[in-house]
Formats: sequence, C-alpha cells, structure tokens
Amino acid sequence: MPCFLLVPGIIPLHQHYPNDFMPPPFTSTPVISPGDTVLYSNDNLTVSMTLPTSDASIFYTLDGTEPTQKSKLYTHPFTVNKSCFIQAKAFKKGCRPGFSDFSQINIVDPQKNGLAYFYYEGAWNSLPEFTKVPVVKNGHVYKIGLNEINVREDNFGLLFHGKLYISDSGEYKFFLNSNDGSQLYINKNLLINHDGLHGPAEKAAAIKLAKGFHDITVHYFQAGGGMYLELKYEGPGIKKQVIPPSVLFR
Repeated sequence: MPCFLLVPGIIPLHQHYPNDFMPPPFTSTPVISPGDTVLYSNDNLTVSMTLPTSDASIFYTLDGTEPTQKSKLYTHPFTVNKSCFIQAKAFKKGCRPGFSDFSQINIVDPQKNGLAYFYYEGAWNSLPEFTKVPVVKNGHVYKIGLNEINVREDNFGLLFHGKLYISDSGEYKFFLNSNDGSQLYINKNLLINHDGLHGPAEKAAAIKLAKGFHDITVHYFQAGGGMYLELKYEGPGIKKQVIPPSVLFR
C-alpha cells in the first residue's frame, strides 16, 4: 500500500499532475518589427510580426490593450501612419497563450514635438538650483530620458522643459523612475519629489488635468555609479506607458 508524507498546506505532487495529465505548453512570444520607433510626420512605417510556434495565430491591438482572439488577426505586414502602441500575442489550440510583445510607434513633427533640454556638469548629493549653474549644452529631445543625450558617466545634471498635451480631461498618474535624484513639475508645481542619492526606484503621484496644454519640467542629477531616468503616465484611455513624443511640445 503506497503512502505519502503529508505536510500541512502542501498538496502531494501526484495530486497536482496525475500521470495521465500534464499542463499544455505555452505559445511563443511574437516579435514585432520594428520596436519602439520615432517617425517624422511625412513618414509611413511597415510593421511585421514573426512567431516561432507553427500553426499559431497572432492577434494584436493598436491602443496598448491586451490582445484576445477577438482582436485584429495578423495576416501580413501593414502600414502605420499615426502614433500607436502595438501589443501582439499568439494563440494556438491546445496551448496556453504566452507573453505579449510591445512596440510604441510615434509620429512627430520635428519642428514642434519634443522637449528642450539643458545639460549641466557638477558634483552634487541632491538637485542643485539649475538657474545658478552654467549650461554646458542644450538642445531638444523627443523623450524624457538619457538615451538621446551624450552625457558623461558621473557628476552631471539635466533639466527638461516643454508642454504636455492632454486630449481628455481627468485624473492622470505619473511614474518617475531615476538613479540618482529627480523631480517632476506640472504647471510649475512640484508633483513628484524623488531627490537624493539612490538606486533606480519609481515614485508615483496623481493629478487632475483639463484638456489642453500643460507645462512639464523634469530635473535630474547623476552623482556616480549607475544612471537611469524614465517618466511614464496613465490616464483616461491611456495604459501606463512612457510619455510619447507626439504629446510633448517645445
């Protein structure tokens, strides 16, 4: 007579997966090409999707929502000529759906979209008063972050400033992630204070915004070690995402 060691709260393995049953496999994750892309206003982009799993179907959305088998079926490459947040997932009979792939496509006007940035150099343990620090260089970028600016490894600061366009009135939540310190101002009021020396971490705060343009300013400094800066938001009809260049104006 077989016996099993019973431990309170633990279900014997044979009760999880009997010999005649194993959970179905997952489908592979589709690959969207290209990935996150910035396009100028007169450009068109061809989007394609590939999948290692045979006999599976890819369904996708263009608004960032989770795809289901009622979403658009991918059959061939298609053209994008407006900003969108593509999410794709594969489905196959007898398999469990796997993970989704994402791609954020941004259509911008190079004369209007983006933010102004100002770059400073100095050694600080907290954010300085940038109006009292000489500007080393300045320009404009399409996203709030470090990828578009040639910065040194340590001891520098950045100020981003411009306008954020809100298409629908309501409550918006902002997520500021940085290493080291940062601050977010909306309409010249401090919304998120993430100052000081620290590793990458996210702070969030919500605010009600009316339809239209709003001042947006981000302060950032890097002391040493790792560096990181990212700003996301979510709101009415907007899934949590990096703020797209198409709603940022300089």
